[in-house]
Amino acid sequence: MEIWTEGVYVNGKSYPETQDELVVPANAGGYKITLQYPFEYPYTMELAPKEEGYTVKDVIDEIRKGFRFMYTGTTEKPMKGTLLNMDVQSETFGGAYHDINDLVIEDLTIEGSMITPSIGS
Repeated sequence: MEIWTEGVYVNGKSYPETQDELVVPANAGGYKITLQYPFEYPYTMELAPKEEGYTVKDVIDEIRKGFRFMYTGTTEKPMKGTLLNMDVQSETFGGAYHDINDLVIEDLTIEGSMITPSIGS
């Protein structure tokens, strides 16, 4: 089920107008978010159970923290023949062709205890 579709930058500081809207109900078991694009290997994070549920802002903040973790310690260099792509390498998550500043959280879906962000660049 799609729960949000406004789009914000992963490495940004802004939030959508609906930031305080409750979009993820309370779940006694918590939630998981798996991040992968643009890397080769995924990172799954767990959101602890929260009695009042999660707002759009809460979920965006967690996704931003996850990507900052994934990009920590990476090496980046420009790619020849491209305007914006970067050769990004992580020992843990493999290669990527986008800097964190290129990434956009385009929408969020939820199914069971899994929150899935759609990430674009």
